[in-house]
Amino acid sequence: MIKRELAILVILLIIANIADSMASASSLDEEEDDENDFHEYFQEYFTYQTMMDALDYLEAKHPEIVKVYDLTETIDENRKGIPSETWQGHKVWAVKVSDGVDEEPDYYSDPNEADVLFIGAHHGNEWTSFEVPLYFLFYLVENYGRGPTDNDGDGEINEDPVDGIDNDGDGSIDEDEIEGRVTWLVDNREIWIVPMQNPDGVVADTRKNGRTTVPGPIGENIPTSGVNTNRNYPFMWGSPYDPQTGQTMDTPNPQASEYRGPKDGYDDDGDSLIRKEIRPGVFRWIDDPNNVDEDPVNNKDDDNDGNIDEDPDGGFSEPETVAIGNLVEALDWNEDGTSDIITCVSYHTYGEWIIYPWGYTSDPAPHSSLLNYVGQELSDFNGYTLLQGPELYPTSGDVDDWLYGKHKIFSYTLELGSDDDGYKVEEKNIINVSMLNLPCSLYLAEMAPLIEVARERFIPTLDIGLPVINHTQKKKVINSDFTFPVEVEISNSNKLIKNSVNMYYKAGESGEWKMRPMTKIDDEHYKATIPRHSGGKNIYYYFEAKASYNEAKSVNEVIYVYSPKYGQHDPHSYFVDISLGDTLGDLAAMIIMVVLIFGIIYTGLGKSLKMAVDAEKRKSIT
Repeated sequence: MIKRELAILVILLIIANIADSMASASSLDEEEDDENDFHEYFQEYFTYQTMMDALDYLEAKHPEIVKVYDLTETIDENRKGIPSETWQGHKVWAVKVSDGVDEEPDYYSDPNEADVLFIGAHHGNEWTSFEVPLYFLFYLVENYGRGPTDNDGDGEINEDPVDGIDNDGDGSIDEDEIEGRVTWLVDNREIWIVPMQNPDGVVADTRKNGRTTVPGPIGENIPTSGVNTNRNYPFMWGSPYDPQTGQTMDTPNPQASEYRGPKDGYDDDGDSLIRKEIRPGVFRWIDDPNNVDEDPVNNKDDDNDGNIDEDPDGGFSEPETVAIGNLVEALDWNEDGTSDIITCVSYHTYGEWIIYPWGYTSDPAPHSSLLNYVGQELSDFNGYTLLQGPELYPTSGDVDDWLYGKHKIFSYTLELGSDDDGYKVEEKNIINVSMLNLPCSLYLAEMAPLIEVARERFIPTLDIGLPVINHTQKKKVINSDFTFPVEVEISNSNKLIKNSVNMYYKAGESGEWKMRPMTKIDDEHYKATIPRHSGGKNIYYYFEAKASYNEAKSVNEVIYVYSPKYGQHDPHSYFVDISLGDTLGDLAAMIIMVVLIFGIIYTGLGKSLKMAVDAEKRKSIT
């Protein structure tokens, strides 16, 4: 009788010990989740200083995926009198988020990874515009490498990813992300974030930058209340639009809120300057109307000298815009004169608008259909109204027109928040606005290679005939005596690169990925086999294929497709059960049981059990 009671007690203690271990593990998971809950940083607005502290913190914590750059260091101090920091002594900071940034040269652009750019705070009084890109930065960094997580605590994982849709029908939106998507993006993209393009304006809470004087017409300095840095990019700078006023929404008036900055006034291509006597005995070098500023940035050879845009009439007069220009043009790995950046978002407030080029004219851009298609996708995520710039108001010299006009970058302005929100949403709504626009950022980063293909071929949508790998998993558990055959069907397989369909598999979380080429069955079907594995393990696997849209191979346009969509970061899996004939499996099971029993014996609960047994022995002796 005593033996049976002791046996029951042992079983109960084992169960209690396992439950306690599971509870401890659950507690650790909760602590890990707490460590990754970066929302605490967004309970109030960042300042310029706390932003710098945050960038330093993220770089120190995640040096393998975060690299911080001082863009103002790229400015030549002697270039047209522009300082190598802002007029008020601040820096324009950029952050690169990608894998392996700690081992690569500065401003490196990986030819196999698409570059995307996000810019905040062209206007310093639009505070929401720097919170949203900072939120995206934290979201990427703090979720990188995380396994599947039950974010909403409902017992399911990855059932409501970030796409602006209530996928699980529970009344909430985007509350259970596919963590593997974040890791996949960081590993396969080069994401550049410039949170505060205009730090002078942020610190002073003003629209324009901190410039106080500009050159006058005869060499004297005249006062200004700053330059609007989103009117200071050189493409179509100062272009007239309105047939009545002859102006866009910018102005040469140094005191106006839309002041575009001073004229260039330099003989950039070295073909002429005129030394003129402006009053007796006083000479100045002045503009030669035929040889200075005679080839503005508009992608035309205005002076018929065989060069394009080499003597601009204005723009890039400010350190903030030069910093952005230097970054964009540094990312040109094949040195073809066009940046590797494919997409960009410039954040502003307010009005809940999505704006795409052109801004300086109501004429459609060359890629207007595709720009509209991608913009509509963004609109579907955040519900904002999509329009071409002049439908709201015309602008010239803005960042979107320069990025698209000069470098073919698909650049969009997002006017964050409603009219009621104004330039700064209430602090309690910072996270809401950031989360609302998060799907837009993820989408542009994810779709960048497809946008590049569609752009180069003037395809009006992203329906480019991308191969799709379909796989139906027939079993979730197999016996260790068997191999695991797999098969895929690939639609649009005519775009596949020969011998590019492969399967990758690994045993357990810590296993190493191994590759097996897949055998072609017919034009759309491929097969492979995962070898036998000993029991008690999860086996993970995914499929990869490569597509090409350029028969001439003159540019690098290889598109990778996976099943599941995010490959190794969200793989298929099955469990290998322990077979009675599996000697290694039986031995492993026995070792596990022995370790478990001895573990219990040497815990506090095990010692209590031993005391009970000793007491029973003493009773029998007496």
